[in-house]
Amino acid sequence: MSFLPRCVTACVVLTLLAGPPQQARAADARTVHKQIGVHAGLCVLLGDNLAERALALAKVSDLVIYVPAGTHAHAATIRAAAAKAGLLGTQIYVDHSRPQRIGLASNLADAVIVEGSVRTPKTELMRVIRPRGRLILDGKVQAKPVPDGTGEWSHPYHGSD
Repeated sequence: MSFLPRCVTACVVLTLLAGPPQQARAADARTVHKQIGVHAGLCVLLGDNLAERALALAKVSDLVIYVPAGTHAHAATIRAAAAKAGLLGTQIYVDHSRPQRIGLASNLADAVIVEGSVRTPKTELMRVIRPRGRLILDGKVQAKPVPDGTGEWSHPYHGSD
């Protein structure tokens, strides 16, 4: 094999190993952001590639992103990436929690986004989502229904005045 074909092969392999390009991650984040349906609010991320997904989503939105990590080491890794980007404690919040329970009040999050495998039951995912909020589970969107007998609040991000 001559030098040129080996160089081309090496470049192709290195490109594949490097993962998706920055533009692809940004496009994925924009797609997820459109699925959420709000520009600002509270979003919970669960599953795989949490640091990368949190950073990409933060760049295309004004969402506050809550990331419950399963281990202290995983939480530290995500915190380091968010801190390096200047987003830790301002737009991205990382918590170490048990996988069976998300550390948020009921009906609080505008969206819960899950990619990959998680041990959190679907009932727990739905518990933290506000009525009309979105569960995005591996790209499939489900809206939480409004309970019967509840009133409307058409302006959740400011007062009634």
